[in-house]
Amino acid sequence: MYIGNVILLILNLPLVNVFAKILDLPAAILYAMVLAFCCMGVYVVRFAVLDIFLVTGFGIMGFFMKKHGYPGAPLLLAFILGDLAEQALRRSLALSNGDWTVFFTRPISLTILIIVAIFMAIPLMNYLRRKAKQKGGENAPILS
Repeated sequence: MYIGNVILLILNLPLVNVFAKILDLPAAILYAMVLAFCCMGVYVVRFAVLDIFLVTGFGIMGFFMKKHGYPGAPLLLAFILGDLAEQALRRSLALSNGDWTVFFTRPISLTILIIVAIFMAIPLMNYLRRKAKQKGGENAPILS
């Protein structure tokens, strides 16, 4: 790590102007270069064309998420922590002999499940409230 940082320092100090000039490139060329480097980097990891298709698919999904106003951070967090959560779930079920009620009978896990349910219900209630206000009229449900 120390050797890598020293080499990086030696390379970055004289080349900082070159790196800054990269930002002067037109956006289309810069985007194409980033896309090429991403595809090249993904391909080099396992030399599998499937990885390039996966990167392309995730890129298209990210484009549509941004277009429709969905944040990317929760998806990235779920992608990173999903494997850990699945392993913990399997371990818990193995310890309880496959009994799912262990999540409802233990006070800590029940509290966490209730908190998660509340945090999932809040956006739903806000959405229903906005829909009710948009519709107006007498038959609209009153959510306060």
